[in-house]
Amino acid sequence: MTVNIFKVDQYQTAVFTKAIRSRFDILRLWMDSIKIIINYSEPAEEIAAAKIHIHNSRMSRLFYSSGAKTFSISFPFRVEKIEGLFTVKTASGIDIDSRLSSEILLIASLLKNNGLVNEWALAEHFEDQGGAASEFWPVLSELLGAEDGYLRFDHDPDPKRLNGHIHPLDHADLFYTNGASFKVGLYKRPDLEEIVDIVNRETDCHYLGRVVVRK
Repeated sequence: MTVNIFKVDQYQTAVFTKAIRSRFDILRLWMDSIKIIINYSEPAEEIAAAKIHIHNSRMSRLFYSSGAKTFSISFPFRVEKIEGLFTVKTASGIDIDSRLSSEILLIASLLKNNGLVNEWALAEHFEDQGGAASEFWPVLSELLGAEDGYLRFDHDPDPKRLNGHIHPLDHADLFYTNGASFKVGLYKRPDLEEIVDIVNRETDCHYLGRVVVRK
């Protein structure tokens, strides 16, 4: 397994603290993460606020860890380091550079704010901007069809949010839309290594124990 670790400063963490509510938020998170990776400069220790771990093997995932919150999403890209510089490629081998990531960020914002629009409207939008990169359409199509596999682990001591077994201190949130999301309560706060092990297909499975809660 190849693991790349990127420290992010207190300003860059704003990218990762925005709520995930839609597929377009996932697109934005992917592209913002890629911008950090391909332009990476390790921050000074005193301003480092979080880390992103990219695991590439049979499992290709991004893990973000800061304070009480850790989340993970599928990362349908390959990260390579060549002569000290990082590159990011799609599963089909297309290099994601600053221009392409900016175009996808723009479209993610446009789609989120205006709803789904047809490809003619998108083409017209880019024509007005001088045209999109030649790789834009195949990459956008590839990413819209990619599974995101979002899950989040929270340690939430806020007394206003704690609510017995409805919202326990430690829990995992699976999925992100109101119609699909649900919580799994945890007896203790898992560290990052445990979380990686839970989702790693190359290690033994973890089991959910059935507990009957009497009211």
